[in-house]
Amino acid sequence: IMVTILLGNLLATKLDTRHVIPLGVLLIITIGLTTLVHVADLSTLGQELGPLAGIGLYVMPVTLAAAIFAIMLKTTKTTTVSLGLNLLGGIFGIALEYLSMILGIRALGWIAVGLYTGVLLAYVWATKGTSAAPPSESLTPESPKPETPEPETPEPETPEPETP
Repeated sequence: IMVTILLGNLLATKLDTRHVIPLGVLLIITIGLTTLVHVADLSTLGQELGPLAGIGLYVMPVTLAAAIFAIMLKTTKTTTVSLGLNLLGGIFGIALEYLSMILGIRALGWIAVGLYTGVLLAYVWATKGTSAAPPSESLTPESPKPETPEPETPEPETPEPETP
């Protein structure tokens, strides 16, 4: 798991917030694939390709989720809140994992697809109308630089004529 998280972080160093939606769609697809494909089905690919396909298939969702999280974390202005919500999400995930004992692992896969789809739609709704520029340009715009006034040169005073 740690290697996949490191891969996700490495991927996030090359990407920015413009890539969150495509990565989210890919994450949903890969979770759906892991739910649909039985491990035994991979054995039909042979002794060499089957294990490699299985590793790729089951590692990809974790790597994509890690990349999305790292991209979002590097652009947030409230790191502590983001990390706290991540912990809360982890607790929620553990509760869902126990639910799989009742509903089955396949049902949990479809629940995950539904949850991630809902989160992705909420993200799209929350960011609609914002620029798709990199975070340095879209989330932390440069403040306009204050114009420094030209130093005023005092005009020479001309004495007013005296009136009698």
